[in-house]
Amino acid sequence: MSASDDPLPHGAYESLVTDALAVAIDAHDGEVFTDALDGVEGAARLTHHLAGLLLGALGSVPAAKRPATQAELTNQLSSERLIARRQVNEKG
Repeated sequence: MSASDDPLPHGAYESLVTDALAVAIDAHDGEVFTDALDGVEGAARLTHHLAGLLLGALGSVPAAKRPATQAELTNQLSSERLIARRQVNEKG
């Protein structure tokens, strides 16, 4: 594989290892070092990652359907199940 075909050019990255990135890592010929997320930092990084995904999803809705579809998606994501899980975790 030539350097221009390498899905992971040389350099430092601060990225979550998503399924797509894991495929690129597997195809990479060089060394790759990863670290596990920890506590608060992990929650913050995962939240940031999800925010980017959500922004893309909400932004891709056709303009004519945007308000209703965006509200529907937001409501699905903040369903009672997620809220209930948060309340259980906060109680300990």
